[in-house]
Amino acid sequence: MAGDVTQKDLQSLQGYVNKKVADVEKKVSDLEKKLSEAIKALEKRDDTIAETSNKANEEQNKDIQALRKDLGTLDKYVDDLSKVVNKNADILDQMADK
Repeated sequence: MAGDVTQKDLQSLQGYVNKKVADVEKKVSDLEKKLSEAIKALEKRDDTIAETSNKANEEQNKDIQALRKDLGTLDKYVDDLSKVVNKNADILDQMADK
């Protein structure tokens, strides 16, 4: 009969469906692998960025500490110089008074 589905038709259809399911499973598996690799790459990039940022912060902090130390030295130098100038001004005032 022309409208009857045979066992062979069902087996053929089952084989076709099984192949398509296997193809989809393979594509899903490939995508999962690619996604996993992409996530690992992003994590590695994030780790590299964090490490670079931390190193930059450490260097910046060292520079800030060095500048603070230099500023302290400069401040002391200016104070010492100011004392000398004031002392010389006092001497000049005394000499002018004589």
